[in-house]
Amino acid sequence: MYYIAGVTKDGMEMGCDFGFDMIERITLDDIFMEIPERVMRGMVVSKRFSYFGDKPDFPVAELVGKKARRLQMENKLTVSREHCLAAVVERESLLAILKRALIKVGNLPGWQSGTVITMPDLFSNIVIFHPQLLRGMLSRDKYGEWDHGRDRERALRVLNKFIAFLHENDSLRHIIIYNELTCPHWDASGEMHFDNSGNLVQFKYFGQGNGQSYKYYPQLEVWQRN
Repeated sequence: MYYIAGVTKDGMEMGCDFGFDMIERITLDDIFMEIPERVMRGMVVSKRFSYFGDKPDFPVAELVGKKARRLQMENKLTVSREHCLAAVVERESLLAILKRALIKVGNLPGWQSGTVITMPDLFSNIVIFHPQLLRGMLSRDKYGEWDHGRDRERALRVLNKFIAFLHENDSLRHIIIYNELTCPHWDASGEMHFDNSGNLVQFKYFGQGNGQSYKYYPQLEVWQRN
């Protein structure tokens, strides 16, 4: 599953009982790949990357504002597609874009996903790996051959599912779209948050193996990030 979390208007980060399976996420990424770069950049608030390792022995506050490439060269920090944990996007912008996509796909009886591989920007795009690459990773024994004749059907189903979720959760300001494909993020010891231009805005160290810890608050009936 590709899980979805959220951030409320008062800044509380919480898990949501919602997500997408592999086929749904590939289809969703197909839809995202058609969004113009300018529009996508305006929707993405930040990108999160897992940090694996011990507690840093350098002042992390001094790293804020540095570009990812500089952090890799000077501080030996790994910032890669494989370690990309999640994209944080504005809920209202996401909802508006998904509604426009629903109209577009609905009006194109022959809509199909793109097959020309172009890698999306690492910091300003929700998509991490081009969906065509993900399709190539699917087990044929489990999923069979990908039928592009069903692309439109899958797209409409995924769009309606996500739009309904966003309507039902109007208390959320931001949506956190997780990527759990290529990296065991649950083993992480921290996170690095970058803005959509690739500048570090926050470095969080949680401790070994605590990168994805949530605590349940029964009074509020929510799970919140520790």
